[in-house]
Amino acid sequence: MKLKRIIPISVIIITSLLLGAFLINEKNEPREKLILNSSYEILNSLHYSPQELNDNFSQRVFDLYMKSLDYNKMYFTKDQIDILSTYKNSIDDEIRSSSLDFFNLSIELIDGKTKKIEDYYTKVLEKPIDYTISESININSDKRDYCTSQTELEDYWRKYLKYEVLSEMITLENEQNKKAEKSDTVTVKSETELEKIARGTVLKRTETRFKRIDKISRSDRFSSFINAIAGSFDPHTNYFPPTEEEDFNISMSG
Repeated sequence: MKLKRIIPISVIIITSLLLGAFLINEKNEPREKLILNSSYEILNSLHYSPQELNDNFSQRVFDLYMKSLDYNKMYFTKDQIDILSTYKNSIDDEIRSSSLDFFNLSIELIDGKTKKIEDYYTKVLEKPIDYTISESININSDKRDYCTSQTELEDYWRKYLKYEVLSEMITLENEQNKKAEKSDTVTVKSETELEKIARGTVLKRTETRFKRIDKISRSDRFSSFINAIAGSFDPHTNYFPPTEEEDFNISMSG
């Protein structure tokens, strides 16, 4: 019974510790450094399964944090992952020394990449998409690696948006056919007209996606990093409600 009570207590304490930091969005490194070091110490002292602060722990934190930043591998390129991976075995050292080097670098890279994609997607959707070219895309992030370059990443996004528009066109066409079956007064739209409507829908959806990303603050990023540390103890240890984490992850993965 005591063991079952330990996790909620640790979560409550960390929540109280972090609350003040996340009520503000501006950069506050002294506070963040305190939280970085204290979060591990509190969890390790109260959790039913203490974790040694070593390379294995560091790797778990790294993997969880990378998933929170770019779960579907749609922003980072492999060279940037390689840069961040230089910290994969040293996050434990950063926690000990309260260093924010890895965290600051991760923010710089992810913000830069999302901005580039935000500038790119409108160019794809501003004109009709050519469906005469046969192409394929793997949207399962578990079965593909990060793109090797910005050019390859943009080409992935082009195919992804093409896939999204095509899926929307199929939905529109199916809805139109059902209506036409029930009434002979329905005006049947051409493929060109359906493509334009579908493209507009995908454009609005993608705009919404990036508006949500643009609203992600440094505090949100930091909360995700600390949550990766908490999650490295076990998947059910968090310091903020799952709905908040879900909202943040959705805003990144779309």
